[in-house]
Amino acid sequence: MKKFFVFGIVVCLIFSAVSYGYAKMGKEGLRLRDGEFEIPPEIQKAASVSELRPFLDSEDQFTRMAAVRRLGEIEKRKAVSLLINQFEREPYRVLMAPEGAPLVKLEIIRTLERIGGEEAKFALLGILRTYWERGPKVKNRRQFNFDGDYTTVVPLTLKALYKWSQDKDVFAIAKEIALSEDVKKFHTEGKIGENSWKIYLKGNMIEKGILDDKDSARYLLDLVEDLLGAGCGKIGLMKVEAARNILGNELKESALSSLKEELEEEFAKEPRGPKGSFTKRHNKLRNEISYLKRILKRKNKYKKN
Repeated sequence: MKKFFVFGIVVCLIFSAVSYGYAKMGKEGLRLRDGEFEIPPEIQKAASVSELRPFLDSEDQFTRMAAVRRLGEIEKRKAVSLLINQFEREPYRVLMAPEGAPLVKLEIIRTLERIGGEEAKFALLGILRTYWERGPKVKNRRQFNFDGDYTTVVPLTLKALYKWSQDKDVFAIAKEIALSEDVKKFHTEGKIGENSWKIYLKGNMIEKGILDDKDSARYLLDLVEDLLGAGCGKIGLMKVEAARNILGNELKESALSSLKEELEEEFAKEPRGPKGSFTKRHNKLRNEISYLKRILKRKNKYKKN
């Protein structure tokens, strides 16, 4: 009995150590996946492609990742073709994220976004088309989450392409993804669906001539209220999240504050229903005002911090 007791304690200690190791690796993996790291001094000193080459050829994934960031800093737009070559050299990782996240590829995508310009845009479009047309490397598409490469590269590339929402090629592929059966079946939660809908919504507003921040906010608020009022389901909720993301993160505080004041005036002037009751229009305006207040409060909190 005593031996079994001791054996049980040893097993528990080993399990705890392994669990702690995985948790630590998971946290570090999440930071690296999100690009939260400093370039090591020995790589920061590199001032040319030839000096960076040993680091780009390293077997260590983090070393290559840091070298990619430095490459973008020193070469800027000249680095695009080198970054694409590096992307194509990187192994495909069919393993769940964060451990399965292709860290070097993700840093290449972020670096291309920072570089900007036509070449970078076309490079990002090429990555997105390749991944989307090929799909996840799993037997059953419902198990797409097991493909850490696909589930991190596709949403991050869409995020990087957001600033080119007005571009017809970017808008076209975002629309294709947003309206696809794959998004309806598999991506109603997560960033693939939401990020494609962000570009689609932004592109739609640009097509309709809705360019001013205040007009954009009114359009998005109306869209959110209409979707929620109709009992929108998973697809609708995904559109709502995309619209709210643009509202909360992309539009200027001054425009949101000005719109809030306009909506408050409209609320006060809106005729009441029987016995002074609120109408549907009152309720819609009240919801929109309340949401704008929450956004502005959050922005003020971040400003103070």
